[in-house]
Amino acid sequence: MAPPRARAPWLAPSLVAASALTLGACSAHVEDVADASGAATRGLVTVERASTDGTTRTSVSARFMRVTPSTEVAIADQVVGSTLELPAIGRCAVLRSPGASDLVAPAPGTTSIDLLDVGDVSLAAGTTEPSMALATRAFPDLGDLVSGVFYTSRDATTELPAPARYVVRGSGSAAVDRFAIEADAPSAPEDVHVGDVALGEGPTLEDGAPARVRWAPVAGGARADDVVVVDLTSPGGAGARCAFADGGEGVLPASIVNAAALGLRRDGRANVTVHRVHREAFSAPGLDAGEIRFDLTVSGRAVVARAPQP
Repeated sequence: MAPPRARAPWLAPSLVAASALTLGACSAHVEDVADASGAATRGLVTVERASTDGTTRTSVSARFMRVTPSTEVAIADQVVGSTLELPAIGRCAVLRSPGASDLVAPAPGTTSIDLLDVGDVSLAAGTTEPSMALATRAFPDLGDLVSGVFYTSRDATTELPAPARYVVRGSGSAAVDRFAIEADAPSAPEDVHVGDVALGEGPTLEDGAPARVRWAPVAGGARADDVVVVDLTSPGGAGARCAFADGGEGVLPASIVNAAALGLRRDGRANVTVHRVHREAFSAPGLDAGEIRFDLTVSGRAVVARAPQP
C-alpha cells in the first residue's frame, strides 16, 4: 500500500518575518557538507509539544533530504516545510492568519530535492516503552521538484515527556546507514505570568502599553542557544511574535499590545502562547549534517483592554 499523501507545506500557516516590526531574524541552519557529486544530505527531526487548558498534544516529524548543488538550502527548507524563522532576540515579527502564505513554489526543473527513505524510524522519550514508530508518508506530488517520503507521529494525543532524553532510531536503507540520535529536551515553560497574573487565570493587558511576561527559568540554567518566543494573537491567528533569551522574563512592546493592530474584537480577547525552543546538531552515517529541534509551548487567553472612549 502506498504511503498516504500530505498537503504541500505552502498551504500551511506561515510566519511572515519581513515586517516593519522585524529588525533581524535568525534561522536554525546547520552547516552543510557536500558529497563528491556536490549534493548535500541533511536531516531534521522536530518535536512539538503544546499544552492548552490542561490538554497536551505532541507532534513529531522527521525529514532526511538530498539537495542537488544547484538548489539553495533555504529554498529546499521552505519547500519541505523545515524552515524555522524567528525574530532576533529582543525583536518582534508579524504573524499572519492560518492559511496566509507568501511562499511560492519554485518552478519545476529549477530545484531537485530527494526526501530519503531511511528505513523504519522510531522515537523513545524518557522511560517510554515501547518506542513510538513514526509513519512513512509520501511527499505531495510536485512534478520534478520534490520526490520521496518523510516521517510523522501517528497520534497527536500521545503525551511525550519534557524534560527528558529523546532517542530517534532509523533502521537504515540504501541511502543512509542505521543510526541512533540522542538529544535532551528541556522542560516546557512553567509558572508563566503576564504582569502579575498567571497565564491560566486570564490576565488583562492594557491596550497600547508594554506587557511583562515571566516564566520559570530552566533548572540548572538555560543553554546558550535556547530561546523563548511569545505569541500574542487574535482568535483568528493573526498577531505578533517576540523572541527573548531564556532568562525568565521579557517585555512585549507597546506597539505589539495593540487591539486595533491585532484585529481584536470588541471584547479584546487574545491568545498568548509561550514557546521554549531548543536545537541540537547531530551527525549520522550517510548524513552530512542534521538537527533535532524541540518546540515546547503553553497557551492561555488574555484580554487587551481598550481605554474608555470619551
